[in-house]
Amino acid sequence: MQYKYDQLGRIIEQNRPADKYRQQILYYYHDKEGISEEIVFKVPGVRSEKAVRYYQNGKLIRLESHAQVDNPLIVTHYEYDLKGNLIKEALINTQLDPNSVNYRQLAPNEILFPTSHTINYQRHYEKDNQLRSVTEIWGKTLHKRTLYSQQNDTSITQNTKYFFDYKSKKYTPSSIETIKQIQDLTIRESNYFDEDSTIIQSHFKTYYINKLPIRGEVLFTRNSKLSEQEYSYLYKYDKAGNWKQMAYLTDNKLTRVIQRIIEYY
Repeated sequence: MQYKYDQLGRIIEQNRPADKYRQQILYYYHDKEGISEEIVFKVPGVRSEKAVRYYQNGKLIRLESHAQVDNPLIVTHYEYDLKGNLIKEALINTQLDPNSVNYRQLAPNEILFPTSHTINYQRHYEKDNQLRSVTEIWGKTLHKRTLYSQQNDTSITQNTKYFFDYKSKKYTPSSIETIKQIQDLTIRESNYFDEDSTIIQSHFKTYYINKLPIRGEVLFTRNSKLSEQEYSYLYKYDKAGNWKQMAYLTDNKLTRVIQRIIEYY
């Protein structure tokens, strides 16, 4: 092992030369910036991997890992809060988008500008260190999962998916799903939208006890310049979770009821 020191006697460079069993590794330490680097050479003189760690108050706050696989560069990026919680992850493949590695200019909570080869995650925590929300971007697809905890054995999870508008470069919701858990009762509610968020809306609401559905509601709304109509379906389920009655309504008026008899052996 080979070392280099600064004027104060601190290690600033550490070199582990390659041998027939191990690859060469270089370590760099930048105490003023709170940065350390680790470079792994696939063969002497050819770098294949690099890890850069950033520290604040002695705690890791960011980690970047670069892996060279033939031509594309695979970059993984992690950020942590001072409690050690992972708050941001990113995976970037530069094979077809060499300009996508732009995360170094981002603010701590800023979402990466989406590219077709970007996977991005963010996690946000409450003051009591409880996870509050998770945001994911897969290419142009954004998905946010928000977690709410309440007393009396009640918890709420909201999942939101978005459209990406190429002209305005903004996201609009494509679906919102809310799951409310109250002891053994689960209420799952979903809403779906078109890209204008107004023309077609569909609403699903299902009630479960011990994971078996007991009642369901489906509502479709079609808005146009000439008319607005609502179509509804109301479901009731048996103890096995199969629906036994379906009521069909148009503009809130009952038009048809279907009864289903199921024999179990």
